[in-house]
Amino acid sequence: MFDMHGSEVHVLDPAYTSVRISVHREIHKLVHSSLAKCLSYFFDGWTLKSIDCWKLLYPTLPLFDLNQYDSAIVMLYYARYYNGVELDAPSNKASMLEIRHSIMFDILSSEGNLASLPISVLQVMQG
Repeated sequence: MFDMHGSEVHVLDPAYTSVRISVHREIHKLVHSSLAKCLSYFFDGWTLKSIDCWKLLYPTLPLFDLNQYDSAIVMLYYARYYNGVELDAPSNKASMLEIRHSIMFDILSSEGNLASLPISVLQVMQG
């Protein structure tokens, strides 16, 4: 998550290990460059501080024994509930099914979603 005022990037990586830091740095370079281009294109006079002024922060978040499919779900969960310091709604591996359902519901019921859903899915979503 980018904190543009604080020049900080909060890395919310559920599969975090120290080995991945170099990957995060490369991703940060790409995102920083792209964000700077967007700002200059859409907003006159808006700029980002040099990439050298930014800090990558690795908040202490609950780690799960994840499979490859759950890491994206957990990252979305972190992004939703991380308040800049901690998770507003702590979780654990036992709550993974509920987390999956909640995120799927939010995606399917988002404004502008034009997907045709099966009747069984609509019935579950309507309660």
